[in-house]
Amino acid sequence: GFAKKYFVIFQLVYAVFLGLFILGFLEYNKEEADCSQTAIALRMTTGSFGLLTVLIMTAIIMKQIRKGQTVKQNFFGKMRILLPRLLGNQWNCMRYFSMMSLCVATIFEPCWFPHLHLKDDDVEAAAEVGLRVKKTQGSNEDWGDPSLVTHTVDWYMILLGITGLA
Repeated sequence: GFAKKYFVIFQLVYAVFLGLFILGFLEYNKEEADCSQTAIALRMTTGSFGLLTVLIMTAIIMKQIRKGQTVKQNFFGKMRILLPRLLGNQWNCMRYFSMMSLCVATIFEPCWFPHLHLKDDDVEAAAEVGLRVKKTQGSNEDWGDPSLVTHTVDWYMILLGITGLA
């Protein structure tokens, strides 16, 4: 019936999100950030659909709060809080969190911030404090020492990992 069709469509939409995320954020970002048009288009598409999903889910959540459609959930055993019905389901809660973190990952994509492309003398210092760095030489942009990039874990990589797990 209607519920089964809705469920299948819902699952297919999130499968498409997962595929776009894997292609745009992971496949085109293996050892170094890929700022090609294809990679940027995939990331923008994924982030845009993620933002649309967050806006739709937020509207549903706000409507449920206004109408008093809430459920009590236990957290850490004894702590009980009221949540909108949409977030009462752990899968929907994780989807909402995942879409929000996807939006953050899209906004803070290193390709959008040219000031993160550091000069040669800043590469080693930036890598020491955990920044992903890109060395710029005139019009030819190529990555600095690969060991600096591949052994550096920063907040953006952690965010991508959390988004992928959620």
